[in-house]
Amino acid sequence: MLERGIIQEVTRKIFSDRREELPVYPAVHLQDEVRRAEIIERASAETVYVFFQDKLGGEINIGGSPTTPELSFDITIMECRSEDDWILLGRYGLFEVQTMDFHGSYRHAVKALEAAIDLHPNDFERQIGKNQEWLGRRIEGPNIANVFKRTIYQLILKFDLAGNDRCAGVVLGLPEAVWESWAPHFGGLDWTDDETDRDNNSWILVLSPEQYPETGFSKMRIRKEIRTKAETLVHRAFTVVPDRIGKERLPDLFDGIVRRMRKYHGNTKPDRAR
Repeated sequence: MLERGIIQEVTRKIFSDRREELPVYPAVHLQDEVRRAEIIERASAETVYVFFQDKLGGEINIGGSPTTPELSFDITIMECRSEDDWILLGRYGLFEVQTMDFHGSYRHAVKALEAAIDLHPNDFERQIGKNQEWLGRRIEGPNIANVFKRTIYQLILKFDLAGNDRCAGVVLGLPEAVWESWAPHFGGLDWTDDETDRDNNSWILVLSPEQYPETGFSKMRIRKEIRTKAETLVHRAFTVVPDRIGKERLPDLFDGIVRRMRKYHGNTKPDRAR
């Protein structure tokens, strides 16, 4: 998600900044005297952006309270200008990322990759391309239901922050496989632009890798952009889907119970009086 094209497009979406090339820097660059001077000089003439991420300045979080949960944000992007030697902070944007969750452990895959980078320090990318098995060694199938259950509450909550206080917008980045796995939970993925969503600056970006066979290397590309809001997610997940289940699938539940009961007592049938 930190690939230059992705972080620039996310920043462009959040801050509605249409410049072709945005000046976006990780926060840790401010610790380097030369880079800090470059950022401050540029920020004196135009808006620049500084972001925080786990390994690049640390995640930003909101502490919990007896009535609110603790929240942390994968990537927080700050709008910055400078005056004299001061950095002036404007609005902020939130970029969340959800990967696929898998049964099993990543330990064996990590061990294989560590060995590969030790053995092939100058040829690592090509070796990965030739030995894709290393990436998923002893990792089991995807835990699709768990991904959605873990994400939906935070997604709704964080999307609802867009436009509050100094929050300019919120973007969720999803691999295409995760987005497609969510189809049943949102009543399908036949989403169309809704006029009521256009005032809200929260987005789902669906991404997938574009591979380069000659090197085995790949870059993430944005395949779909969906402007939406928390209310739309709630409506689709908790109104549209239950309604469809009630009309289309719930009768199957009772039929299933009848069949299961007949396994244990053959003289079982629905009570027609009910």
